[in-house]
Amino acid sequence: MKQTLEQNAKLLGVENCLTQTMEECGELIQACNKVLRAGGRGKRPACTYEDAMTMLKKELVDVGIMIDELKYLLCMDAGELERIRQVSLQETNDLIFGKKTRGG
Repeated sequence: MKQTLEQNAKLLGVENCLTQTMEECGELIQACNKVLRAGGRGKRPACTYEDAMTMLKKELVDVGIMIDELKYLLCMDAGELERIRQVSLQETNDLIFGKKTRGG
């Protein structure tokens, strides 16, 4: 699958990959909204909660693929991304539990 991802990324190129990522993120936003609406928040969607969850899963996967393609095309270091991820997770945890973050 890695080879397929890399082939797709090369074919798209950076600009198209960035554009496609934005589109997939928009679809993920819509899928999140459908799950909330199907769960009883706001106007009821034209689908069931199960259908909304299926759509959410698909969009999560699509966004993940685009992220992987961008990381490949832009030669991003996995270790650096993981360090950034850990800092972000800790900052979110600190905000949730009322602790002061490193930067503030």
